[in-house]
Amino acid sequence: MTFWDAVCPLISQLTVMLEHQPLRVVADAYFAKAPFINWMLSISVHVITRMRWDAVGWDDPQPEPMLPPGKKEAWKKTHQNQEKVKNGSWQH
Repeated sequence: MTFWDAVCPLISQLTVMLEHQPLRVVADAYFAKAPFINWMLSISVHVITRMRWDAVGWDDPQPEPMLPPGKKEAWKKTHQNQEKVKNGSWQH
């Protein structure tokens, strides 16, 4: 018997005992596969979890854009000047 063989009937029984009031289950991303999520949704249970890297809607983080040599220093100087204007410490 696996963990889910015991937990799934328990969750199903809870939904009946709570007279189909909204029920939320927090699960680790390891369990956030389609069979588990679809089963929970079929009995009107909301699942809160972190998205898996192999999920359909996953997007890899975008790398920071590479600035050509010399542009990075200009960007830093502009950014520092903007901070000075915000702080009111801008000197002409």
